[in-house]
Amino acid sequence: MHGYYTDQLVSYDCVHHESIGWEYLFKPKTERSVLRQLEIIAQIDEKYQYWDADIWSFILRVDDEGNPTGEILLPIPSLTPDGVLFSFQPYEISCFAAGCFHFIIPYSRLTTYLTDRAKWCIGLK
Repeated sequence: MHGYYTDQLVSYDCVHHESIGWEYLFKPKTERSVLRQLEIIAQIDEKYQYWDADIWSFILRVDDEGNPTGEILLPIPSLTPDGVLFSFQPYEISCFAAGCFHFIIPYSRLTTYLTDRAKWCIGLK
């Protein structure tokens, strides 16, 4: 038996006094496009490749029998100076020994999907 840990970052808008999540950052109906960008970034990550990780195993929900439900589980986004960070905990996309996975999608890859408020927050407007 071993311990368990998680890394979770949360961004906060101090002007509007609210947590920054998917609705704050991304326009409606852009989830799949943003997730495709996440997949592109992950696939070029050496750790992701080494551990044969699978983001989609976390993102696409299945029922008790393993059948896709059509629901998408969205990872919590966080802001960094370089882009939007998505973190995956041990066991979410690979084994415990692989640890957490952190992927940053540069803002330049997300500009089309960002809300006006998000662009203001990160200084793009």
